[in-house]
Amino acid sequence: MVHRTHNAHGFDFSQSTWVTADPDKPRYLLPVGDTPAYPLVIPDGYPGAGSLIGDEWNPEMPGAIGLVFQNPEESTADRINWVRVPTDGTAYVIMNHVSREQAEHITEKVSEFHTDPERLTADQYLEVIAFAHGIGVEATYNTDDAYVLGDPAAGKKPAFVGVRAAYEKTGRRPFGLNTRTGDALRAVLVPGPVTLSSKNAIGGEFPDGAVLVEVQDGDVAKIQPHTFEHTYLKPNGSKITVEDLAIARRLQEAG
Repeated sequence: MVHRTHNAHGFDFSQSTWVTADPDKPRYLLPVGDTPAYPLVIPDGYPGAGSLIGDEWNPEMPGAIGLVFQNPEESTADRINWVRVPTDGTAYVIMNHVSREQAEHITEKVSEFHTDPERLTADQYLEVIAFAHGIGVEATYNTDDAYVLGDPAAGKKPAFVGVRAAYEKTGRRPFGLNTRTGDALRAVLVPGPVTLSSKNAIGGEFPDGAVLVEVQDGDVAKIQPHTFEHTYLKPNGSKITVEDLAIARRLQEAG
């Protein structure tokens, strides 16, 4: 079977399947503060160490700083999915498929460094992420305030329940387990094997195909099939499988 490489944002959602996030499967949000960090290069000990991270959809960012880590959920022995997270006070590490017990352990790990999760150093953030990976939380991505909190000026709603009101009241960005809104979202299935890149996430590997969910206008989440089936439902609240999804078409094919 041919192994293809695509931009996750290059697919048509006009013929898709409606889904909704499972309210009983919250996501873990780790807000990343404005802190000195590292160049966005491949870390020491890996092939290409020191090289700027990028691909045709994610231009290299010389001079930029942030966190760089691998997402085990989308990595294989031959290819690593590198995630870039800017340390400018607007980004988050978002973790999917997290149990409440795992979430408690991650929060305790953060608390070892500081009571305010936005006051960690770059090395401490990376240690927390490595700790999460070590206790079995593999689906680790990046996101930002525009997605989490919404952007009223741009007409974007918050992705999580109650976070905007809490932020406006306290000025504190959301941290820990948070429940996705019950909004209906459009999803498609990209048959595998396929490599998919998205904003600041380079070369995610999906040997069994990938589910793409349009989480906001123009914003797409790429998800392993087993994680999708664990964390999403049909709009009526019943179980959904990847077999229920419409097959994705490239935008140029849809035209």
